[in-house]
Amino acid sequence: MSRAGRISGRRAQAAGARTEAQVQASVERYARGGLAYFAKQHPPFIGKRHAGRVVGSYREASGSDFAGVVRGGVAAFFEVKTSGSPSLPLSRQGGKPSLSHNQRAELRRVWALGGVSGVLVRVVQTVKGKAAPSWWWLTFAAFEAAEAAARAERKKSIGFEALSEHGERLPMCGGGPDFLPAMISLISSRLSFVGRHMARASR
Repeated sequence: MSRAGRISGRRAQAAGARTEAQVQASVERYARGGLAYFAKQHPPFIGKRHAGRVVGSYREASGSDFAGVVRGGVAAFFEVKTSGSPSLPLSRQGGKPSLSHNQRAELRRVWALGGVSGVLVRVVQTVKGKAAPSWWWLTFAAFEAAEAAARAERKKSIGFEALSEHGERLPMCGGGPDFLPAMISLISSRLSFVGRHMARASR
């Protein structure tokens, strides 16, 4: 790898670590306040000791980044996506979709069952020569709508305007994006959805 590539890779890793730390700060703040509990999901890993080192592989692809429950009993799952530009690419390096098959399937399943699921997005604009990060919350349904709109317009990313149209811009609080109020605003409609389906099932 070239020197420029190594520098770019280190910068990407540093940006990813900052993003994860910010989300974790919010997760821990909600837990301390008894408002919600979220846990970072890790795919099953099979490891073997070889030549004094542990080597192995993931048994299956990972689902969404975080899974948990909001106070009151509603399940909530979300994926975190970040971009160093003002838009979120629809695909990753190698042409794979930004939201993997497993992530999409899990978020869709949670949404279909009446839970809250979505994508927490961080993008970076340049304002007066300085980087200006912003955080957005998109429900799973809204994220898929934003993707579909971008593809219909033959775009390769979900732009800042699309994030504004389909998502909710989040304030920062306690060192992280304050996404829980956006989730809570969905709970009454999600509970109504569950109630209607339970009523039909009991007939």
